[in-house]
Amino acid sequence: MELSQLRSMVAVARHQGFTGAADALGLAKSAVSNHIRLLEQSLGVRLFVRSSRRVSLTSEGELVLRRAQSVLAELDHLREDALQGHTQVRGDVRISASPEFGTMLAAALVPRLTVRLPEVRLALHLSYDPADIQNPRHDFAVRLGQVADIQLVARKLGSFQRRVVCSPRLAHRLALSDPRDLSSHPALIFSDHAFDDRWVLANQADTSSVLTLDVSGQIAVQGFRALQELAERGEGHAFLPDFMVASALAQGRLVEPFQGWRSRPINAHLVYRPGAGRIGRVQAVMEEVLAISREWLVQESSS
Repeated sequence: MELSQLRSMVAVARHQGFTGAADALGLAKSAVSNHIRLLEQSLGVRLFVRSSRRVSLTSEGELVLRRAQSVLAELDHLREDALQGHTQVRGDVRISASPEFGTMLAAALVPRLTVRLPEVRLALHLSYDPADIQNPRHDFAVRLGQVADIQLVARKLGSFQRRVVCSPRLAHRLALSDPRDLSSHPALIFSDHAFDDRWVLANQADTSSVLTLDVSGQIAVQGFRALQELAERGEGHAFLPDFMVASALAQGRLVEPFQGWRSRPINAHLVYRPGAGRIGRVQAVMEEVLAISREWLVQESSS
């Protein structure tokens, strides 16, 4: 298998034909066809289905295309870094993160980059849907929770918990002493369609003691920041990440009525393709993200 074969495959997939791919690569059509034939022989799978009008990927071809794009992107990144040598780190870095964590990250990261990495440009993709990190359009992601793709590198940033919070006025009016009472009061639900949820709380003094609460409410929003604002206005109880609500709790805009009960720790990870962490600009930005995250997330004890 050769890089020229991978480049031909990516070009054929992009242009949906051998003629367009050959023109884009500056090669003869027969050369591109030969590259694909040799690549299919090397991999032992058929990559394209050919018809009179177009060329389309097989299911195996779609999988190979993703990895080929990733390999070629990493090669281009490494070539750029080699040309830069040990001079100023520069270039574009693209990060994916959840909206709330990403918003906080941008606010903390941009001033640091301005001073420490002035030649680096940053793009953040904010979504609750995990980005496809095998796609070279993303350099790395911050994932909250489990990382299922074993082909990716997952570097732990720390952990956080979700807390049940509400406004001081609501806490005073209801005066709830047992989290199980939440089942009979309106909750603020994290969802874009459902009006009920299941909150799992662990006793902080005895983590083997767990409560599973079925809660419901009239308001559902797929956005933790919006839920926080509603909770501060006294519209109900919300179950929010502690890195989000720390300042609101400290300032008294929110209270935690059941301080002994929180979610179990949820891990946050830096997730990236093997090799991406060795690219100078990506590594530099990841180190800044690690430093920032230590201020928000709980770190494992070294003892």
